Amino acid sequence: MPRYGEIAILLIGEETMIEDLYDLIGGQNIIEAATKIFYDKVSQDDNLRHFFEKVDMMDLRSRQSMFVSMLLAGRVYTGKNIREAHARSRDCGLTDAHFDLFLQHFRAALEEVGVKPENAKIKSPYVPFFYIISPPADYRTISGTTVKAGDIDLVVRALFMLKTHKAIQVSGSLCTGAAARVPGTIVGDVLRKTARTQSTITIGHPSGTFPVEAKAETVDGQVTIKRLRIFRTARRIMDGYVYVRKSVFQ
Repeated sequence: MPRYGEIAILLIGEETMIEDLYDLIGGQNIIEAATKIFYDKVSQDDNLRHFFEKVDMMDLRSRQSMFVSMLLAGRVYTGKNIREAHARSRDCGLTDAHFDLFLQHFRAALEEVGVKPENAKIKSPYVPFFYIISPPADYRTISGTTVKAGDIDLVVRALFMLKTHKAIQVSGSLCTGAAARVPGTIVGDVLRKTARTQSTITIGHPSGTFPVEAKAETVDGQVTIKRLRIFRTARRIMDGYVYVRKSVFQ
């Protein structure tokens, strides 16, 4: 995937599941402790430390703690929007490899403060469920083929079941299409301008592309989704003959 910096929470579990997860982790004190350890690890990583030169780390830890808490429904996030917050990092060359390192350090920080990964797998494997959304850009799929920016309208990376999805879920693609039709949403903002007036949106994902038909109607500022449709392909899984007695048809 080519770029990071836009996060859209498109699908979440029931509110009670989110609250259970927040409490399961240990609440705000544990999140703040894990965030401090996370940035300590990042500042010692030669591959990541340059992203934080001349950055107020105290302020950054506070905002990151607030953001993580928001993902788990613990508090409201009042910091910068994600695109603005990561603009400098993108200019410094933020890539997939860096993103994966950040995730590794944060998981390690959570374990150090006593958050057991097996608990998340058992009690809340689907939560949090969020997408990283980026404008159209060239990228390589997991099979090694190249997807050109001109062939897609936005790029999506889904975090699902505690890991990155290899493609995009049907439900998630429909939610992405719907969000793209709502002015002021992150998805709508990063969507290719020409796609805003077309019925079909082409989503770029780790395995290729996925078209979604999304139509909406706006009346007096109120957006109503009128149509959502996906296009699926199927492959033949068997071919053969069945011999039936002639008497069956008599």
